[in-house]
Amino acid sequence: MGLTWSIDTLGTLCGEQKGMEGRGRIIDDCAQILGGTPVHVRVDGGGFVELVTVWRGVPVQVWVSYSAPAPRRKLGTILPAAGAR
Repeated sequence: MGLTWSIDTLGTLCGEQKGMEGRGRIIDDCAQILGGTPVHVRVDGGGFVELVTVWRGVPVQVWVSYSAPAPRRKLGTILPAAGAR
């Protein structure tokens, strides 16, 4: 999954991604191209990564949020059927 890009009303180029894939590594890749230092924040296994920089005179803000992966279940664990109590 890639980034979704837009330009806000102030002319800032904004990129964002939501999901679990990559855990924000795409922002590290952007920093190698655009410059700047990404900020990684982890919370309860999930988190977000943000990069704010200026590239060729254009302000850029790129961020990714991701959730923690689902907990692994022991092999053979029986789960209740959907709607069961």
